[in-house]
Amino acid sequence: MDIHKPKPVHSWREFLSEIGVIVCGVLIALALEQTVEWAHWQREVRLGREHLREEISFNERVYLHRLDVAPCVARNLTELKGVITEVRAHKHVGPIPQFISPENGPIRHEIWNSLSAGQVLVHFPKDELSKYSQFYQYVQDDEYAMDRESRAWRQLHLLEGDPNQLSAQDISNLRVAVGDAQEMSAEVGVISRMQVEVGRALGLDLKPDPAWRHECEPIVRL
Repeated sequence: MDIHKPKPVHSWREFLSEIGVIVCGVLIALALEQTVEWAHWQREVRLGREHLREEISFNERVYLHRLDVAPCVARNLTELKGVITEVRAHKHVGPIPQFISPENGPIRHEIWNSLSAGQVLVHFPKDELSKYSQFYQYVQDDEYAMDRESRAWRQLHLLEGDPNQLSAQDISNLRVAVGDAQEMSAEVGVISRMQVEVGRALGLDLKPDPAWRHECEPIVRL
């Protein structure tokens, strides 16, 4: 087997020429690598965008529903607050049938968390990422408000049946609960309106889903 020894470099011109060939080869390899990496992230961004829009569209059903029922929920809370006030003043109150709490969630953010952990979000256009970030920041705020609201409503269900049988401690707890429910319901309403605006800014076609939501029913006294 013949072994070809490298030719000796006889001048600086030949030496620089050899270095130039090596440098060009390295630059071409780096450019190809960056092109492949850019194409990879572009594909990840495209898929991530599709999945994010599906997740946001799912969440928008909750926000549209809460906007639809907001006036009814506010009236019901006013009614329950009146019942608590009357019972506390030792006025007789008629029985209250079972009533429905506002329907919350589920609110999804698994896709957002996954894309964030996978470093995909840093490759989104800045303006677009800003809108997504805003949406999911509101999601976090809304989850807190909805959880606190749901806990308050669970206490308010003590009013079902004969409220006159409730203890003084029950009434005291219910006064706090109805205040929490009113405060959190108002906050959920504000966040829902902002989320719908963000969804429309993202170009989503937002429509309520009647098959999914339960309508709010007025609370009555028998």
